[in-house]
Formats: sequence, structure tokens, C-alpha cells
Amino acid sequence: MTLRFLSAQPMAIDRFGYFDVRSELHLPVDFDTPLAELLVSVSLAAASPAVNSKAQIVKTLLMGTADTVLKQLDDMPEGLTSWERASIQCCAANVLAINAVHQNHVSLFFKAAETYQATLTTLTSADHPFQWALANLNLAACLLTMAERDNDQDIFNESVQACENALSIMNQQNDAWLWAMAQSRLGLSLYKVDLNTGDTDFLKRSLGAFQAALKVFTRNSHPRLWADIMNNFAQAALVFGEQMHNDEVVKKAIHACNESLEVRTKDDNPLQWAATQNNLGSALFMLGKMNKEVGSLEGALEAFSQALEVYTAHGAERLAAITVKNQEHVKRLIDKR
Repeated sequence: MTLRFLSAQPMAIDRFGYFDVRSELHLPVDFDTPLAELLVSVSLAAASPAVNSKAQIVKTLLMGTADTVLKQLDDMPEGLTSWERASIQCCAANVLAINAVHQNHVSLFFKAAETYQATLTTLTSADHPFQWALANLNLAACLLTMAERDNDQDIFNESVQACENALSIMNQQNDAWLWAMAQSRLGLSLYKVDLNTGDTDFLKRSLGAFQAALKVFTRNSHPRLWADIMNNFAQAALVFGEQMHNDEVVKKAIHACNESLEVRTKDDNPLQWAATQNNLGSALFMLGKMNKEVGSLEGALEAFSQALEVYTAHGAERLAAITVKNQEHVKRLIDKR
């Protein structure tokens, strides 16, 4: 049997373990109980409930499926073709990735990544191009999360490669949303690589990737994603402007932050709103250092104060401490001026 999964409610394009209508699960017609349990897990993972109460039920049911899936991966039936085995691995990896998010469990991210990588030893871009590309795109999401936890340069590089693999198959004409998602993840991966290497070529490529993603994810069509990417673009533009001593690029970072803040609201997404305020403060501080205008520095101080208020209210102590230090740097420079 060739099974596909299509939820009545469209799945968020940036969700971990993303299922496309072209994703396939191949099972023998006479499958037994272990594969039946796997099918239940995959079906739950592919669901995208529109109602919060239903979403919570699905999340609760999924929490108990990781061990079942891992056991099934270790004991797959004999006689499966390589494509059948790969389809099971790929769908199982999606289950593990979604569980990793729900449980915030780093070991499950590693298991999911390992399972995607095992899939990619069987799938080829020549024989199953879309499935190969989607597995790479889902792998990149896990790798980014893993790398950010430990600032692991090697894993960031693997994430860049996975995104580039996906983009070698996907294009803006036929797979616009997935292509844009791959561009967004590539931009973030390249930005993180630059932070560790200081190589401006990575930043240039990062900015280009974000701009490509914004051609598809517009403010009207995908406001949340658009705001996320604008925020990430602002971070990369700020670092690039600092490295190149270019105040025009820093002004673009400021503009991107302000644009993002029109969608990321304090009431709906307080921590994300605070993160963008923090980025805005950093950009205004950098501009104030470049143009020696106290007005920019005062704007930076206000943005940092806004961010600090939210971090303090939500108990984000580490972020609050960083913001306090940022405020102190601004105050010292204002006093000098």
C-alpha cells in the first residue's frame, strides 16, 4: 500500500517533521501490529488540528509514540524494498522530530536527524527527487536546533549543506513555499556560520537567502513567517553593516526590525516582540556609534527598556541580564556624548 497524508487544516510550512501531500508511506498489505502502531503514530504526526483542544489531544497521544517508533526502526520486517524501508524511516523521522519539539528533548532531535540521514543513504535525488529534497529540508530544521544549543560549527555546516541539497531540487515555480522555507533556513544557517568565522561571504549569502524567502512569504500571505524572516534579516544586516562599517546597511536592519514589530505584537507574541526590540536596540546603538547622534542612542535605550520589561515579566533571567548589559553600554556612550 502507498499511503499519503493530507490534513484538512493546512500544516504550518515551518513545522518540524513537515508532511507534504507527496510524502509517502509504503506498507505491505498484510502488515502486522508493530507496523500498525507505526501507522497510528505517523497519522497523528501528520494531523494539523485547527482547534486548540484537539491539538492538545494529538500532542498528548504523540508523546507516547517515540519509543514505539524507535523500536520499529530497529526491527523492520524482512523483505521490504529499499524504497519501502526509506519511506518508513522518513515518516518515522517526522514523528521523532515533532515529539522532540513537544518534549523539548535534545536526544530526540538527534534521533530524528540520524533517521533522516539514514533515509538519505537509501533515497537518491535521481530516483526520488522530491522525497529526497523534503527529507533534507526536514533534516535542516533538526540540525539548526541541535547546533544552536551548543553553537556547534560542524552541525551548522551540515545544516547549510542540507538546505542546499533541498534547493538543488526545489524551485520557486513548482515548490514555492518549500523553496522559500529552505531559503529561510539556509539564511539562518549561514548567519550562524558567520558568527563563528567572521567570513562576510557567508553573511552576503545569508542576506540573499532571506531576501529570496521574502519574495514568497509576504506580509499579506504569511504574516508570521514574514515577521520571523524580517527579524532574522535584521540580525544578519546588523552584523554585516558593522563588519563593513556601512551605516546604510545598519539602517536597513533598523527598518526591518520596525517592520517586523508591526506584526510581532507585544500582546500576541511577547517574547518574540522583545527579541525584535532587542535587535532594534542593537541596531540603533550601532548607528549611534557610527553617526555620533544621541537620538539614535536614546532610541536604543528605549528599545532595550521595552525588551527588558517583557523578559523580566516572563522570568527570562538570562535574556534580561544580557539586555541590562546592553543598556549600560548605551548609557555610557550617551554620557560621553
